[in-house]
Amino acid sequence: MKIFKRIYYPVIAALAVLMLVLGLVDARVGNSGGNASAAQVNDAYDYAVRFSESSHNSFNPDAQENARDYIVRTLTEAGAKEVIGGDLDDDGNNTADYFERSEEGKYPSVYVQKAKLRRDSQKGNDIAAEYTVENIILAIPGTGSDAVLLHARYDSSYLGGASDSAATGAMLKSAVDMLKSGKSPNNTVVYLFGDAGQEGDLGACAFINQFAGFDGVADSVRAVADFRTAGTGGALMMYGNENGALDIISKYSSYNGGAYTSSALPVLMGNGFYAGTKVFGDYASLTFTNLGGANKYGTADDVKVNKSLVEQNLNAMNKFTECFANASVSDMKADGNAIYFSYLDVFTVNYSNVGAYVIAAVIAALAIATVIVNMRTKAFSWGKTLAGAAVQVVSLLGSMLAMLAMYYLFALLLSGFGVLPFQGLSSIKFAGTGLFVSATIMAITVAIAFYIILKRTFAVKAGDVVRGNVLLFALAAFIVSFACPAISYPLTCVALFSLAAMLATAIFKAKFKAKFAMDIDRLFLYAWAAVFALPLVLPLVFVAQTVFPLLSIVIVMAVMIALAGFITPYADYLKPCLDKLFKKLPMRTVRYERMVTEKVEDRAKKGKFTEVTSKKIIKEKVAWNYLNRIGLVTVAIIASVMIMLFSSFSTSFSSSALDAPEYYNNIYDDSLVYVYDGSSVTAEVHDLIAYDYFREAINDMAWNDDKNAYVKSFNGKQSDIIPTTPSISDKNGNNVKFTTFDLQRSQITIRLEDAASVTKVSFDSSSNANKLEYEFRNNENIVLRLPYGYELDGMNIEGNCRIVYEQHIYNQANLQTVDWQKLIGYAAGNPKDNITPRSGIVIKLSKSV
Repeated sequence: MKIFKRIYYPVIAALAVLMLVLGLVDARVGNSGGNASAAQVNDAYDYAVRFSESSHNSFNPDAQENARDYIVRTLTEAGAKEVIGGDLDDDGNNTADYFERSEEGKYPSVYVQKAKLRRDSQKGNDIAAEYTVENIILAIPGTGSDAVLLHARYDSSYLGGASDSAATGAMLKSAVDMLKSGKSPNNTVVYLFGDAGQEGDLGACAFINQFAGFDGVADSVRAVADFRTAGTGGALMMYGNENGALDIISKYSSYNGGAYTSSALPVLMGNGFYAGTKVFGDYASLTFTNLGGANKYGTADDVKVNKSLVEQNLNAMNKFTECFANASVSDMKADGNAIYFSYLDVFTVNYSNVGAYVIAAVIAALAIATVIVNMRTKAFSWGKTLAGAAVQVVSLLGSMLAMLAMYYLFALLLSGFGVLPFQGLSSIKFAGTGLFVSATIMAITVAIAFYIILKRTFAVKAGDVVRGNVLLFALAAFIVSFACPAISYPLTCVALFSLAAMLATAIFKAKFKAKFAMDIDRLFLYAWAAVFALPLVLPLVFVAQTVFPLLSIVIVMAVMIALAGFITPYADYLKPCLDKLFKKLPMRTVRYERMVTEKVEDRAKKGKFTEVTSKKIIKEKVAWNYLNRIGLVTVAIIASVMIMLFSSFSTSFSSSALDAPEYYNNIYDDSLVYVYDGSSVTAEVHDLIAYDYFREAINDMAWNDDKNAYVKSFNGKQSDIIPTTPSISDKNGNNVKFTTFDLQRSQITIRLEDAASVTKVSFDSSSNANKLEYEFRNNENIVLRLPYGYELDGMNIEGNCRIVYEQHIYNQANLQTVDWQKLIGYAAGNPKDNITPRSGIVIKLSKSV
C-alpha cells in the first residue's frame, strides 16, 4: 500500500497536471515546431511587419495598392517574371501566359489579376455587386499537369490589421524561398495573394471562376491550403474543407506539422470561420486559422504582429509544399468525410466515417463483454452502477444550474463595477486561460458537493458513481459516432479506455484483492482515460468559449465536470488525510461558557465556605478538525476571487468583448454613430464596451432594445449631419433613382425583400460604364453590396420588391455636433485612457417599388 501512496498516486496527479498544462499550451500557444530556420522566420516576420505598417483594404485603396506593389516587387526580385497586360475575354475571364523564353522554357510568373466579379462567381444571395478585385498570382510551373495552391489574403481589416499580416508575410517568404531554390516541382505550385478576403474571399472567387491563365492552372488545382486569421495570436489550427476531404487529410497527416488538427473545428466554428472552405469546396482543401486574442482582432488594438503566429504559418506552409509539391495528387478528391485529430502535435490520427461506426461497434462489444464477465465474477453491482449513473446526471445538471446562477451573479457584480455593460450579460464573448481555469475549479468544487450529498441519498459508493460515468460516456460515444462522427473522437477515446478499465476490473478484482489485500478500485483505473483525454478536449473547449458567448461556459464546464467525474467522486476519500494535515496546524484557542460550582470563602466569616454556581469563560487549546464544507467553501471563495480578477482585466476600449468585429459593420465599433431613418436623426452607440467610456462625455443616452444600442435624439440641425436629404424615387419602368451624398467615402448595401418576382438587377453609375447584370430566380431576399466609394446613380430592377437602402459613411471626423465635440474633448483631456473614438453616419431608407 505504501508504494501507491508514495509513487503511484503522485504519478497520477503529476500526469493529470502535465496533460492539463500541455493541453492548454496546445490550445492557447501552439506548436511552432517545423523546418523553418530562425533566419527564415525573421525574414517572414520582417515582411509581415512591412504589411502591418498601415491598414490596407477597400477603405484605404492607396495602402492596398502599396501592399500589392510590394508583393509583386519582392517576388520579381526573387526570380519571378512579371506578366504585364493579361487579356480579358468576352466572359470576363483573365488570360495570361507564362513568361517564356524559347531556349529556357517557362519561368515562374507573377500576374496581377484584375477582374470584375460576376454573379456566377459567387455563392448564395449575398452579392458583392460591381466589385473589382486585384489578385496577385504566382505560378511556379511543374513538370506535370496538376497544381497545388496556397492562399492568403493580402488585405487587412478596417482597423488595426497587424494580425492579418502574419499569414501574408509567411506566404511571401515561402514563395521567395521556393523561387530562390530554382527547383522545378512535379506539380505547379500556385501562391494566391487574394484580394478582398475580408469581404468574403472575393479574390479567391475571382481566381477560381475567372482566371483562365497559366495554361488553365485554376482548373488544374488538386490540393489547397487556405490560411486565415481570426485573432492576434494563439495556436494555429487546421481543419478540412466543407466535405471533410479524407484524401488530403490522410496525406497531410503523415507530415504532421505544428498545427493543432481536429475534425470538430468546422462543426464548432460554424459558417463565420468556415467561409474559406466553402470557396475552395470543390478542391481537396485544408484551412489553417488561429483564434487567440479574438477580442482584439480587427480593432484599434491590433497593431503588433505576433512572431509566433508568423512562425507557425511559415512552418505549416513549408510542410504543405513539402507534402504536395512532388506528390501524386491527380486522384485526390474533395469529398470523403473524415474524422481526424492531432495529439499534442506528436501524431495525427485520421479515419473515415466507416471507421467511426466500427469504433462504435467496438464500444458496444466492450460493454457487452463487461456485462458477461461481471455476471460470472460479480465484481460489482449493475444496480449500484445505474444508481451511480443517476448520481452523475443529477450532479451534472445541478452543477450546470449552479454555474448558470453564478455566471449571472458575477456578471452583475462586474456590471455594477462598470467592467461590463448590463445589456450584454448574455453576449460576452471573451474568456482567457485564467478565467477558464478559475471557472473549472469552481465547477468541480460544486460537483464534489453534489457527489457528497447524492452518494448518501442514493446509497452508493464512489466506485459505483465512476462506473456510472463510464456507462454515460459509452452511451454518448455510441450515439454521437452515428449522429455527428466529426466530433465523436474525444468521447470514443474516453469510452474505449474506460470500458477497458471496467472490463479489467471485472476480470481481475478478486485476484488483485487476494494478492495485494487491496480493492482494485484503489488503482483509479478509470482516471487514466480522463487524464490522457485532456489534450483532446481542452483545445475544443478553448474554441467553444472563444467562438460562442461566454454564457456557453456553462456547457463547457459540463464537459469538464463529466471528464473529472472519473476521479472527483473519490474526493471525500481525502478527508482523513486532510484531517491529519489540519491537526498538524498550530492549535486554536476555543472560548466557551461553562456553569461552574465552587466554594467561596465568606468575607465576613473567615474560614466559612459557601458553594456558588456561576458562568465562566473557559479557554482551551484544541486541534483543528477538517470538515468537507470548510474545504469546499474555502476553494469556492478562492475561485470566486480569481474569476472576478481575471474578468476585470479582460476588456478595454477598442477591444470589445461582446461581438467579433465584422468588416461590413465596423462603423459601429468604438463609434458615435448618427442614424438617419428617412424622417429623423438619432445619436447611437452600439459598441457597449465603448459606451462605458463614452458616457463620461455624452449624457442622457438611454438603452433601446429594438436597436440594441444606447440612443438619444439629435437636437441640432439635420443639415449638419445630412446636408442633402436622401431619398428613393418611385420606379420609372425598371429604373429607380437615389438622392444621397458623400458616396466617395461610403459603403452601400441594398437589400431587396419580397423579391420573388425579381429576375434581373443592374446599377447605374457615372464612374463605371461597364455595368454587370445580376440574374435571380424566386429569391425572396437578395443582398447587394456595392464597393466602397461606388458612385451610385440608380438601379434597374426587373420585378417588384421592397428596397432597403443602407449607407455607411466611415469616420466622419469633422462633425460639429455638441455630443461629438464633447467626446473629442474628453478623449483629449484623458490621454491616459488611450481613447481614439470614431464617428460615422448611417442612412437607412426603405421603399416598395
